[in-house]
Amino acid sequence: MKRNPGIWFLTVVALLPLLWVALTMPVAAGGRAMVLFAGALVTDAVLLHLAWRAHRAGALTPNRCRTCDHPMVHTRPGEIRPPDGTQPARAIAWRCRHCGRLA
Repeated sequence: MKRNPGIWFLTVVALLPLLWVALTMPVAAGGRAMVLFAGALVTDAVLLHLAWRAHRAGALTPNRCRTCDHPMVHTRPGEIRPPDGTQPARAIAWRCRHCGRLA
């Protein structure tokens, strides 16, 4: 699997305005600055939650398959079962949408 650093870049870019608000406004004094900071924090949390969820679904800056270069999706527990009578060696985390390669 070819990992995509785009999601980490998006995370840093999304958190920079929150850092700017925290450094330039008197948040500890309370009042409107505290409300603005709380709103920015909630907005960032929702944005990052949706971005990471889309990344795991293979829609936003997806990891790519080494075989066919199609997006990889994150598997859910129990989605891939081993053959009867065998135990899985490790949990498989990523699956290619196109060729089915497991990583």
